[in-house]
Amino acid sequence: MSLFSIGKLAQAAQVSVETIRYYERRGLIRQPPKPAEGYRTYPNATLARILFIKRAQELGFTLEEINNLLSLGESHCSEVQELAEAKLASVREKINDL
Repeated sequence: MSLFSIGKLAQAAQVSVETIRYYERRGLIRQPPKPAEGYRTYPNATLARILFIKRAQELGFTLEEINNLLSLGESHCSEVQELAEAKLASVREKINDL
């Protein structure tokens, strides 16, 4: 398991350190506890979560919608599918308007 400093995590995810801090404030990712000495380190799971967030944004999901998707992580797949289908319907409506 790799551990990342915030700078290395930002570099690996191709985001800024401020983006990571913003995601922490929004509750999208967890801030690891600060050790008595040294710096916080982030696990691979945090990198994967940030990459998921960025990909979902590219697909048109808002951070609030992404937070809802992430909170469904242990839920039944049908709930996730319903959210995705609702987003797809919204995008299709926007395309039709154009």
